[in-house]
Amino acid sequence: MPDPDPGLSESLRISLRGLMAGAADTGHFTPAMQRFLTTSIGRGLWEWIRSHGELNSLNYAQTERVGNDSVLRYRARIGDADLWISVTLTSDRKIAQVYWW
Repeated sequence: MPDPDPGLSESLRISLRGLMAGAADTGHFTPAMQRFLTTSIGRGLWEWIRSHGELNSLNYAQTERVGNDSVLRYRARIGDADLWISVTLTSDRKIAQVYWW
């Protein structure tokens, strides 16, 4: 499916790479997500993800509306692994959640 907002996808790619590098721009995240990222679990999660390699690609798959939020799904390549990622964005385009599987 064609990406309906390549600029948004690029912004998410930059934010995810920042998270993996331990240097994300926290202004792109909701206050709750900002707090989570400062916890040992939040830091450890991204260190674990980073241990699998670089974020080589992030390809748009679909968007789902959930209330006022949008859940964007991407196929990601990290190191040699293909994964799926879902990013929940609030109506003001702040990242509220990130899921990998």
